Amino acid sequence: MGIAGQKVSKIPVRKHSKTGCITCKVRKKRCSEDKPVCSDCARLGFTCMYVPRSFDKNAVQKCKDQVEMELFVHKNKKKFVAEFEGIASGGSSSSSNGSNGSDGSDSQVERPSEDVEERALADEFETEGSSLAVVQTKSPSSPYLSQPLSDPINLHLDPVGMHLYDYYRDHLGKIISIAPLKQNYYLQVFLPMAHRHRGILYGLMAWSAHHLSISQEGSETRDDNYCALANRYTLESLRFLRSEIDTNFLWSLAQLLILCGAEICQGDVSKWKILLKYAADLIEKNVGGEISHLMSSFTSQIDTTTRYWLLANFIYHDVMCSRGTHFPIDQYNKVLSSHTDTSPNAISDVNMHVDPLHGVNRPILLLMGDITNLVRRMKNAGSFGKSHPKFREYMDRAFELQTELFQISPDVRELQLYEESSLMHALCLELFQLMKLSALLHLKTTCLRQSKHTWEIQHFWLELFEKLDLILGTKLEGCLCFPMFICGINATDQEQKRQIESRFSDIAKRYKCYNFQRARTVMRKVWLQDDSDATSPTSSISHTSLSDIGSLDIGENTDWYDIVDAMGWDISFA
Repeated sequence: MGIAGQKVSKIPVRKHSKTGCITCKVRKKRCSEDKPVCSDCARLGFTCMYVPRSFDKNAVQKCKDQVEMELFVHKNKKKFVAEFEGIASGGSSSSSNGSNGSDGSDSQVERPSEDVEERALADEFETEGSSLAVVQTKSPSSPYLSQPLSDPINLHLDPVGMHLYDYYRDHLGKIISIAPLKQNYYLQVFLPMAHRHRGILYGLMAWSAHHLSISQEGSETRDDNYCALANRYTLESLRFLRSEIDTNFLWSLAQLLILCGAEICQGDVSKWKILLKYAADLIEKNVGGEISHLMSSFTSQIDTTTRYWLLANFIYHDVMCSRGTHFPIDQYNKVLSSHTDTSPNAISDVNMHVDPLHGVNRPILLLMGDITNLVRRMKNAGSFGKSHPKFREYMDRAFELQTELFQISPDVRELQLYEESSLMHALCLELFQLMKLSALLHLKTTCLRQSKHTWEIQHFWLELFEKLDLILGTKLEGCLCFPMFICGINATDQEQKRQIESRFSDIAKRYKCYNFQRARTVMRKVWLQDDSDATSPTSSISHTSLSDIGSLDIGENTDWYDIVDAMGWDISFA
């Protein structure tokens, strides 16, 4: 009782929510209850898990155990990394109990012999036309993050696997995307899929291992231990792909896209195109010649957002390569503009679709695919010139593309996702102009055959170079492979070349994706074709000097496409 004559105020009682995520409950923190990811989990990079009311006590406890293990690993990551280094130096991964994994009881990953690895690599990567065996399996349920992650995948991973998983979730999956966190489907879609499909999980872990193997300085030196892990998990993923490619269509497509991205990241110039071709053939086999049908099919197998992301991911990698696209660009336009459609199967929520790869630059990238297709048609025409029967047709198309590029502007609805006064809003607009300039230079110097020494091209070059410095060092710099390459091959004097070389060296310290290095190599070959002077000042800057690269005997009036073809490369600027 209170003192007589005094009014006793009640102390407010803090209410504990029963609907918060498991992670916050284990951490004994108040949950914001934002879905699909609460604010604390998003900030700290934890798995955010909401448990359905239908779960019994045992299922809830398993989820809590998973979260507790994740939190424990997060606190003891240095210890696990040290353990990994000890395991990797011995040449093989161990199981979670510290054994060598020979009995297979504690480790998910079956360790193949070197002979099996070599045969599998030969089967999957060296022969494009090889067929994949089929075993009937049951399709998993929808993977989107709004679904609870009820399969505690972390409980099945040894410390090495946890290290690779955490690296993808906490670092790699974030730097690949240029979209806001809620639109980062590398995390919001691929990670939940990995919780339900081991082939996808192994693909993501292979990607992490590839990325970790790359030197911070951009040299050709790789960490052998991480390379061995990348190969091992790639083979494990391919085994799942081989058994399911005809039965779990969309899950197999996700696997192919992940493995393709991993190969591009590590600087591959041949395997990735085989994986992308598998993906194209798989799409055509299941939906026919019109890929937009995928958005209205398979509705019971996987949700609309995931289907959209898989197609957008495929399209991005297809338009950013040097070979030309697998499907007509008008089909890609139809898919990627589907959020403006009002049909029942269309994607109408613009808040879901700032693409992690395209960003607001989608219309420019599709035009870049159109330009590459036109260049390839011109080159396939043989001795193309004004006397060629299709000269007028191809030139008319080139000028149409030029007009479209001059008139193009970003989608206002996508820009609305960024606060108008924010830095990201301003950077997205600058990146859009930068990509536009790159596409214009690309079109003018390849299809229209303008010399890079003309005042118009050099005017564009100066503007492009200025905008490069605005984007370098920001979250958006992952988009700069193609713009930096275009800026580089259109450099006309030693000072411009030195400046571009220094930018490539700068981004190599942060953004460890080796297709930047491959683009840099092609750029240097262009310089050698342009100028036979072997005493370039850039040779002392680069890890691979210009004199070591060697010029190619491909005749006069060549461009970078001819150089790439003469090298036998299929380069991706994704």
